[in-house]
Amino acid sequence: MQTNQQHTFLKLWGIPVFLFVITIAGLLLAIIGTGIWHGLSWITLSIPVYFTVKHGKAFLSSHAVGEGDQKQKSSQKAKGRRQ
Repeated sequence: MQTNQQHTFLKLWGIPVFLFVITIAGLLLAIIGTGIWHGLSWITLSIPVYFTVKHGKAFLSSHAVGEGDQKQKSSQKAKGRRQ
């Protein structure tokens, strides 16, 4: 039973916790110093941005405004005509 709960927790919160840790690490690297630290900071802070853009595009393309409503209305009209 314990293993199933851990699996569910990791499945739900794994990516957000990973992004949180990466973001904190990037911010701390930016505070630490200059040179290589700022480069590492840029790299670590770009990972959450990448995930946001990637999943934001997928979300927006699957939930396009108006397209779903038009398809649904046209299918309802077609069903009404058949009956």
